Amino acid sequence: MDTLGLDENNCPVVIEYKRNSNDNIINQGLFYVDWLKSHQKDFEWIILEKIDKETAKSIDWSQTRLICIATDFNRYDKFAIHQCKVNVELVTYSRFENQILFNFTNVSSTKKNEELTFNNTECIEKLNSNTLDTIPKAYNKFENANTIVKLIFKEFEDYIFSLSDNIQKNVLIHYIAYKNIKNVACVELFKNNLKLFLSINPEQQYMKKNLKMRDVTSIGHRGTGNLEITINSLEDLESIKDLIKISVQKN
Repeated sequence: MDTLGLDENNCPVVIEYKRNSNDNIINQGLFYVDWLKSHQKDFEWIILEKIDKETAKSIDWSQTRLICIATDFNRYDKFAIHQCKVNVELVTYSRFENQILFNFTNVSSTKKNEELTFNNTECIEKLNSNTLDTIPKAYNKFENANTIVKLIFKEFEDYIFSLSDNIQKNVLIHYIAYKNIKNVACVELFKNNLKLFLSINPEQQYMKKNLKMRDVTSIGHRGTGNLEITINSLEDLESIKDLIKISVQKN
């Protein structure tokens, strides 16, 4: 495989490059992804050696990604990736003198507007597919959340998706991530509230009175984002919508 690594959510990523349009790039990439999933321990050992033990232990296999880069893709390629269970992203490139322009042909094969209705049927399907270790704990967290938290979450999603057509949603092991090119927000659900992490500098002007907010730049936490906000009510969410918008615009 051409490139193998981790993204900002600690999910494995396979990247395949072709100088020209090539019908085999997606199939070749899917072969490598399948190989990677059957050699998880080998990959974790590489991460242990190259990065550190903590990163190796926190690899999230639930959203393994394949990025294919070529000059062009045909309509059959674009249709085929939506039939894949793997997250496949197609990127085309063009040369302009000494510069290269990259274009994200598809946002992702993961539907951004897929509702977070973590039901038992989907959990059973995952169990039957022998992926017990990769079942997102967000399933239980969403089901155990009270009605207010579920309403807050629904309002948050409606708002963030209204800000950009390019927002993607990824349900990971411990949290839900929303991204443009990179994460703009991460949400962790609890019974009585939710924690929102925004990818903006926690500057003083962003701090809101009567809200629990803190700078987590140097504090270990799940998800990405330097500003942590605990949201207990729809009023809390309404008061920080401007910060969500800033994070989307900056990322």
